[in-house]
Amino acid sequence: MIERGRTELIAEVEQRYPNQWLAFVIPPGEDEFAPEHGMLVVHSMDDNEVWDAVGRITFNQVVHVYFNGSDAAYNVWAAET
Repeated sequence: MIERGRTELIAEVEQRYPNQWLAFVIPPGEDEFAPEHGMLVVHSMDDNEVWDAVGRITFNQVVHVYFNGSDAAYNVWAAET
């Protein structure tokens, strides 16, 4: 699901989408390695959907993509792919 919207606290977004893949555009001025705020651009249980959406983001954006779940949930996802 592609989301378009505002910059918000990453920790709050993570609470809404547990065990999903998340992609954030990180705004200028945020720490690129440990950002606190970002704009959610896509979330999905399907990592391919997330990577496809990330591929359409402008080349000069800082983007963070990761699985927002426990190691056990990640291992379940990995076993299914």
